[in-house]
Amino acid sequence: MVPIILFIAAVITTVYLQASSPTSSSSEEITLQEALELGMATAWEWDSSAVPFYLTSVDDESGPSSGHQGKRERWNLQVGTPDNKRAVIAIRKGAIEGLYPGVGPFVETHVINREEVVFDSPELLSRSKTEHDLLPGKDWANGYHFVLQVLDGKSTITVIGLDQALHQQKIVFESSSSVTMN
Repeated sequence: MVPIILFIAAVITTVYLQASSPTSSSSEEITLQEALELGMATAWEWDSSAVPFYLTSVDDESGPSSGHQGKRERWNLQVGTPDNKRAVIAIRKGAIEGLYPGVGPFVETHVINREEVVFDSPELLSRSKTEHDLLPGKDWANGYHFVLQVLDGKSTITVIGLDQALHQQKIVFESSSSVTMN
C-alpha cells in the first residue's frame, strides 16, 4: 500500500511541477529560423541526408494574438531524402513533439537552401505590418502565420494575415534579400 501511495504522490508532484513551471508560458514561442534549426537537428538524427522542403506555422490556442512577435508555439517541418523518404517533424512549445515518417518523391527544386534563409519571421512580420498594413487573421488562421518554401526557384518566407478588407493576404519575401516578391 505504501509504494502505491508514494507512486501517486510522485505523479501528482510531477504533474504539478510541469504545470506550474515557467516553460509553460508564451516564451515557448519560437521564430521561423529557430523552428528550422530545431527541426533539422531532429531530421539529421533520423537520416543524415535529410533536407528541408517546407516549414509552416500551425494554429494554436492563443487565437488572434498568436504570431504577433513573429513567433509561434506550433510548427510543422517537412523533410525528405534523396532515396524518397519523407518525414513531418512537429514542433510544439519549443520542443519536438514527434517525427512522422513516410515516403514521397524527392524533388530537387523543392529543397530549401538553408544558406539562403538570412531573414527571420519577426523582422518580416514588422515589414508586412508597416509596408502592407497586414492585420492578424481570425477564426481559421489565427494571428499571423509564416511559411518557408521554394517558389520560382528561390527560398521564400511568406507572412500570412488579413488585408484591410479582412481578406487573406500573403506577403512573400525572398529569404536571402527580403525583397518582396508579390
